[in-house]
Amino acid sequence: MKTALLFAAICASLELLAEPFGAVKEIVGRVAGDPSVMDRFVFEKMDGEGEKATVGPDSEGRRILIRATCESAASFALGRYMRDVQKSHVSWCGNRIPEEWPVPEKTFSVAPAVPVRFAYNYCTLSYTMAFWSKKEWRDELDRLALHGFNAALLVAGLPEVWRETIGKEAAEGFISDEAASAWWHMGNLQGLGGPLPDERIKADAELGRWLYAEMKKLGIEPCIQSFTGLIPDGYEGLPDGTAVFEQGKWQGYARPDILSPKSKAFDELAEKWYRALAKVYRPDLNGYTRYMAGDLFHEGGRKGDLTDADLADAARKIQATQAEHFGNGGSNTVTWVLQSWQGSPCQGIRDGLDPNRSLILFLDKDMSRTGPVAADYVNRTTDEHIPWIWAEVMNFGGNTGLYGGARRFGSLAKTGSDPAHAASFRGYGMLSEGLETNAIMYDLFTDGFSSSHEGPVFSENREAWIGDFVLRRYGMRNARLQTAVRTLLATVWDCSRYQEGCVENIMCAVPGRDVKSVSKWGPKTGTPYRTESVRFAMHCYESALEGNPSLADEETFMFDRCELQLQILADSARQLNDDAVKPGAARDEFMFLFDKAESFLSGCERWTLDWHLARTVATAGEAGRRGYRRMVTTWTGDFATGRSSGLRDYAHRAYSGLLDKYYRKRWEWYFELCDGKISEGEYESRLKRLDDAVLDGSAFEKHE
Repeated sequence: MKTALLFAAICASLELLAEPFGAVKEIVGRVAGDPSVMDRFVFEKMDGEGEKATVGPDSEGRRILIRATCESAASFALGRYMRDVQKSHVSWCGNRIPEEWPVPEKTFSVAPAVPVRFAYNYCTLSYTMAFWSKKEWRDELDRLALHGFNAALLVAGLPEVWRETIGKEAAEGFISDEAASAWWHMGNLQGLGGPLPDERIKADAELGRWLYAEMKKLGIEPCIQSFTGLIPDGYEGLPDGTAVFEQGKWQGYARPDILSPKSKAFDELAEKWYRALAKVYRPDLNGYTRYMAGDLFHEGGRKGDLTDADLADAARKIQATQAEHFGNGGSNTVTWVLQSWQGSPCQGIRDGLDPNRSLILFLDKDMSRTGPVAADYVNRTTDEHIPWIWAEVMNFGGNTGLYGGARRFGSLAKTGSDPAHAASFRGYGMLSEGLETNAIMYDLFTDGFSSSHEGPVFSENREAWIGDFVLRRYGMRNARLQTAVRTLLATVWDCSRYQEGCVENIMCAVPGRDVKSVSKWGPKTGTPYRTESVRFAMHCYESALEGNPSLADEETFMFDRCELQLQILADSARQLNDDAVKPGAARDEFMFLFDKAESFLSGCERWTLDWHLARTVATAGEAGRRGYRRMVTTWTGDFATGRSSGLRDYAHRAYSGLLDKYYRKRWEWYFELCDGKISEGEYESRLKRLDDAVLDGSAFEKHE
């Protein structure tokens, strides 16, 4: 009986995949939680080039007909149907999917406004997805497809590629764990969190192979890692006399070296690298892939006596090896994708890039600017015509604070309109380091993918957009919720000044008087918005809940309500900080904020440390938990390094469990120090013991 059922299921799956866009149709069954809903849809192949689609009723008016030219167009059209017709909400902060799947009254067209919609920088894949299993990734690929992304960075599988390239022995001390892999891939550090066991590396390779195939099915082009010459610091597997450029340190960590692209060893390792990539990912189309990533001199490094001409030659060599090995012998175009961030790519590298085979990701952290973006990465000259995309970077480290660029996103249609650079503009990128906060911002951002986007939040369509968002996000049209959203869009979600991410929650900071930020790079000048606006929005949410108790059953509403409540506590902590150093009402209220946070956050699963730690078990077990705890607290396993590197508390998260068991204790001990109850030495000793307890998990025994 079981064999017959299995055979029937396999046949049904094969039959579905044989249909046009069968993999896209499967998304419907997954997001609905009911495979039978797929019968409501008909997908057909449309003639034509590019990404085009239509959505409407079938000939009998009983089913939803989606016609598209390709998989990415079909996915985008399905997402637009769900958003505009079904009024559902799919996000990184909870979903709301209605039971009804109505047939559209008339046919409408769907076409993206820009050719490239790219997802992730390396940091995203550590701060947001470090230890995800196939389950979490399955949901993520569906999210990307429905929102219209057609390219995404893929790094799962690279530890196995490195082992195949330089050998297991050399790779053992070189490979970092998933929580530190972003900076390992970018050449900032090596070996942090390692060595990884053989079974974990093999499982990661299997995940990477699966992700590559699944992305292709949905029309999302995987951007995989090219060989740029990075090798382990002090690598001994090179012939004598091979030119190697030492890169020094980054935040106290030894950087990998860079191998001279003129050396024979570069050619030999590149050959091994691309052979290993093919073995891990099994790329199709005779070894052709569209996008390859890889940065040099990211956030520093040493160029030594290398001239711009030398670096230009290096860029040409890197692109030549990409085309040779992964461009079907040069007959297909492989595009090198480089991040524009803090002086990289440098002028020499840019001089050597082939504009027909390059794409610059302009990472922009300024959410306050409006109007055209002049592609002003690294002093770009007006005669440089390397294709580029504008990429938002709203969130750093996965910090949990209200923040956004509503006005910036409202003018996305103007991006690239500067005549000097418009011809080379290609699209948009979602490159925030953390994606699981401020759901409305990603709604606004992906609105810009549509050809009909006209910046609705600050136009005559503003009220209609807000009303539709509230309906899609919470399942009802509600005046109080619309008032709350309108208020937040005009204040905390519309940053009015240049700053790096949200105004940080000092409850998570290393204690002190007049604390300005939690991380070294966080904003130092207080809130650019009226804190009363957040309180007023919270009042509107509570009033809506009182009048509509069913909102408590919507994960979307409860997530946003927690986010608002937490921001109010964060704002209060900042106001109380100065006076809390002395015993009294201010200190009592400051410490009571931790009780309040623990009380409401513990009732919303996605805001608990437990929930996030549970996602590490399937892929990395206890080692993964340690890696996750390290990433969101100390960043390193060494107390002295953590205190001096500037990375401590960079990725702080205000989660239930973490606030109570870690951040609260630091403040309690600091106040004891202020009162003369303990010495400076004892205070530092306690902090070190607490860090150790966080890393080994003993600080969270009740939460694990």
